[in-house]
Amino acid sequence: MKKNLAKEERQELILFIISGVLVVIIALGILGYLKAQSPMQQAKKEATALAKKHTGLVNVDEFYWYNRQQTYFSLIGSDKKGQEIAVIVPKSGDKITVLPQKEGITADKAKALVNNTFHSQTAKKAELGIYDKKPVWEVMATDKAGQITYYLLSFEKGEEVKVIKDV
Repeated sequence: MKKNLAKEERQELILFIISGVLVVIIALGILGYLKAQSPMQQAKKEATALAKKHTGLVNVDEFYWYNRQQTYFSLIGSDKKGQEIAVIVPKSGDKITVLPQKEGITADKAKALVNNTFHSQTAKKAELGIYDKKPVWEVMATDKAGQITYYLLSFEKGEEVKVIKDV
C-alpha cells in the first residue's frame, strides 16, 4: 500500500516538473518572439506617426520595411477623402513621398507579375520603397532549388527596373 502511494506521488512530482518545464519553454518562446517583433513594431509606429503628421494618411492597412540603397518604411492606407494612398518614409524621416495607389500597382499585382512572367519563380513577398529616386516594388521570389531572386518593379506600371539573381 505504501509502495503504491509513494509511486503515485513520484509520478505526480514528475508530471509537475515536466509541466513546469513546458510552461517555462513556452514563456521563453513567446518572449523571444515578442522581442524579435519589437523593431518592426517600433518602425511601424514611428513611420505611421510621421505619415499622419505630414500627409493626409488617416488609416493604415499595410506596412513594408524596404532595404536596398537606403531604408524606407512604407504604408498603404487611406487619406481623409477615403482615397487609397501609398506613403514612403525614409529612415531619416525627411522627404516623405505620397503616391495615389490608383496610379500604381499593388503588392499583390507585383507578385502576380513575377509569378506570371517568370514561371520558374514563386513570389514570396513584396516591399515598397525608392530605388534610383523612383518608387518600386521589390519582390522576393524563390525557385524550386530555393535560390532567391529580387525583382524591382516600377510602382507605376510594374515594369522591370532591376533583377538581383541567386542571392
